[in-house]
Amino acid sequence: MSRYTYARLLDAADIRILELSPGKGKEEVVVQLSSTPLKTAPHYEALSYTWGDPTITRSILCSDGVVSVTTNLHDALANLRYKDRPRYLWVDAICINQTDSEEKSTQIPLMGEIYSSAQQVVVWLGRMTDDVTGVFSCLRKMEKFVPMYGYGSFNMDRFMRLDYSAVVNLFQRPYFRRRWIVQEVVKSNHAIAVCGHETIPWLTIESVASGIFARGLSSLMTPEEDEQMGFSAMNNIATIRAGKVKRSLFNLRKATWLFECTSPHDRLYSLLGMASDLHEYDDIKPDYTLSHVDVFTKFAASSILRNMDLDILPPCSMSEAPMPSWVQQFDKYSMLGTIKIPESGWSFNATKDTPVQCSFSDDGHVLRVSGKSVDIIKSIVPTPANTPVDEFPGDLDELMAALEVSSGPLNTMARQAMYLLASRKLAAGDNLESFLLDSNKYEQFCRVLLCDTPYRERASGEFVEPLTKLFALQELFCGGPTTEIVDRLPECIDLAQSIGPLLSLITFHRSFCITGEGRMGEMPQNAKVGDLVCVLFGGKVPYVLRPRGDGRYTYVGDCFVYGLMDGEAMDMENIQAQEFALV
Repeated sequence: MSRYTYARLLDAADIRILELSPGKGKEEVVVQLSSTPLKTAPHYEALSYTWGDPTITRSILCSDGVVSVTTNLHDALANLRYKDRPRYLWVDAICINQTDSEEKSTQIPLMGEIYSSAQQVVVWLGRMTDDVTGVFSCLRKMEKFVPMYGYGSFNMDRFMRLDYSAVVNLFQRPYFRRRWIVQEVVKSNHAIAVCGHETIPWLTIESVASGIFARGLSSLMTPEEDEQMGFSAMNNIATIRAGKVKRSLFNLRKATWLFECTSPHDRLYSLLGMASDLHEYDDIKPDYTLSHVDVFTKFAASSILRNMDLDILPPCSMSEAPMPSWVQQFDKYSMLGTIKIPESGWSFNATKDTPVQCSFSDDGHVLRVSGKSVDIIKSIVPTPANTPVDEFPGDLDELMAALEVSSGPLNTMARQAMYLLASRKLAAGDNLESFLLDSNKYEQFCRVLLCDTPYRERASGEFVEPLTKLFALQELFCGGPTTEIVDRLPECIDLAQSIGPLLSLITFHRSFCITGEGRMGEMPQNAKVGDLVCVLFGGKVPYVLRPRGDGRYTYVGDCFVYGLMDGEAMDMENIQAQEFALV
């Protein structure tokens, strides 16, 4: 049978609805497509799923032809069809002609409304395999004592006695990292999750995941940092849905940095249907005929000129040519070590509200921006993420057995401990005792570790004291008697749940440094000795730039430097403003 031929949609506001014919078991999947104006569409459900490997496909019957779909989508349709009546769905891979770039460019802006207009959103999580058997039962139990956002009482002993392996395995499925699902579930009026033939309210999954993340429990549940991201990602969805983050395009890109997509264009396009300020970005429309480099560069330049600030610059640039180093890529690496928490906003003003002074090269890839070169990186401590765990001075095998934890969380703890103690050693110089007695300098050091956020207006004792206790525990952890470490484990857990999440969020991908002028700071993870610390007009924080030797600069990322966060550089009359060409 020949491939199904799509009829063109008559109007840009029309959509196609899929009629899924009745069937069961291994019977062939049969569908029909019909077009309708979105505003007057009959009742339908919208499917939220992950495509899966695009090279492994199966055919389904569609009218007088066949349509190739991924194996995961075929499984979804086969499991979701009714036995005795048709089911009406909207499924992106079939309802949008994926070979027609022009149609994709008109349909994608409608997707927010498509999901919000659906009778319900059906979240397909895949087959019910052995490794996730009983997962929905476990989630229902967790919902009763793991409060959403970490609010309310919590019983750690009860949690630790629970077999949560199925939950860990479920959250490692690709669905929980797919960028498009954010819009699909956030815009839904009602959503259910389906795994095999079992269902559960989507809000149960969202609630449990956010509670696990807020309590810092994911590191106890799964050994590798990358495997914990499903919980963090779902917490971000819960935060957006609850309105804890204003749905500006700027905030959405920060809240969705963990999510992935097949087409790099969709790192931006997937956010448009949720943005409350989309009208301010009327020049940004889905266009798959452009390269993703041009799409992101155009968006970054447009944001700078529209807002007259540099908020769009990434915290840590991981760009490779031909992507300019100053352009935000919207991927999972672009938010590493962010010092701006979306909920609290910027609390710094490094240039005293000086408007941006900039221009662009003819091709738009070179940003010329004015500012001041204030300092230079003299010494630096590698990030915890880049700290070799084999340099740990203690016995990890003995600790792993005594603490009854797996190697992943223990390695993370070891890297964090080595980083914090190395940072304190660099800050203290040759005399640690004198450094600890100098309350002013020690408090500055503690503020740098936390990038002064969100404790900016609080009394010093509220964070210096727990950090001091943490350092004592880190010293014990890095070489003290194992029995004493085990005895003080409850104290470690209390500290981890209070100050730990913020400290990890900021420092795990940041590098502590001392500058040429003796300042302390937290740098992007890819910063190097010899990089310049600059304030750029229009920026709220200092930035790290790397001279290229040809009069131009590579943008490295933003940074926290004590003594440069509140406009001090603007009062340094001995330092003249200059233009930096960022490539």
